[in-house]
Amino acid sequence: MKLTKMNPKKFFSIVGVIISLLFLIIYFFSNIGEIKSIQTSSLYYLLISIILFILYMYNNGLILKYVVEPFGVFLGKFESFAVSVITLMLNMVTPFRGGALLRAWYLKSKYSLPYTLFFSTLFAIYIIVFFIASFIGILVLLIKDSTIESNFVLLSFVFVFFVSLCLIVFRRQFNFSKHKLTNKFVIGFNGFDKIKSYKFITIKLILINLLNILIMSLMIFFESKFLNFDVSLLSSLLISTFSTFSLLIAITPGSVGIKEIFIITSAKIIGLTTTQSFAIALLDRLIGIIILVVLGPIFSYILFKKVFPRIKNETNN
Repeated sequence: MKLTKMNPKKFFSIVGVIISLLFLIIYFFSNIGEIKSIQTSSLYYLLISIILFILYMYNNGLILKYVVEPFGVFLGKFESFAVSVITLMLNMVTPFRGGALLRAWYLKSKYSLPYTLFFSTLFAIYIIVFFIASFIGILVLLIKDSTIESNFVLLSFVFVFFVSLCLIVFRRQFNFSKHKLTNKFVIGFNGFDKIKSYKFITIKLILINLLNILIMSLMIFFESKFLNFDVSLLSSLLISTFSTFSLLIAITPGSVGIKEIFIITSAKIIGLTTTQSFAIALLDRLIGIIILVVLGPIFSYILFKKVFPRIKNETNN
């Protein structure tokens, strides 16, 4: 019987999921007494968090809508919202943010957007997200009392901020080389350069990403209120900016375990216990799962019932 080699990405994803789940399970049962002692508050806070998450997804749709416009693709607001929901739903069940592949296929199938240009839009979104997150992180840490841990994180934020700022401010078209891997980065930089040439769109992308981080911090704030934890808006802002960087290590479905580690690490800086930060991370993920399980299939049906007939007709012609 012939054995086939496992794809390295699949291997690391499986290992990441196993390690993350083992960590979460061991921690849960080791601290089950503390977790059971948590008293929930008014469901009003939970309802606000749900509304905020839906608004976050809508803004993600707007980001997609504006980032593809420089390439002649004009999405409707409902369409971009639906694609955002489906993308997040697939990210929840696939490693390495697999929802982006579905989004790329959709834009290619319906609008003939080449995959290389989609890579440029993804590159642009990530750079702007890290630019905003690092900037807010720097401000929050400068306001809060400094510790050895926070100083290390501050230096990391400063590094990310200046790298992303340089990529946003300086414009240049790069030449292609003979190496395929290098050319992928060249396409990303050149496509990003084209997006930056539309200054109004770039400003929109920055402002919407800023709003999304504020929404995430408000979610954490109200989730903390629901769990009867004393977390200030400033502290919530630090947790949300810190968790944003889990995008860099999205090797597990929905960044399970990875995002929780980022939240727990940032929460330690503001003085929360591991149990409290774990409970916030768990509630945050549960809200996302429930909403995506409800809205994901509905939007998938609405969106793709229009796309599949189009693809079939083009194939027949």
